[in-house]
Amino acid sequence: MQNNSIEIVSEKALPTQEELDNLGPGCYVQVKSGEECFWAEITEVDGDNCIGSIHCELGSSSCKSSTKTLGETQFTKDQIVNLGCDNYCWC
Repeated sequence: MQNNSIEIVSEKALPTQEELDNLGPGCYVQVKSGEECFWAEITEVDGDNCIGSIHCELGSSSCKSSTKTLGETQFTKDQIVNLGCDNYCWC
């Protein structure tokens, strides 16, 4: 069975501003909000604000969403800690 999880390797792995500026609907991103961590597929971008659908199946031991965050969520680009580019989507 293939493991599709992506882990945050280090602070160096954080997306650049240019990468964040290129995100749009269909891109997958890893979001950190307080103690919560989850993968989301962006459905809408408005400046630095994003709306996305949470994908629990992409979680890993260090990044799992809880059942209270299932469905659609809002987040800002500064909460994005990893990109799914070349794994879940092509940015």
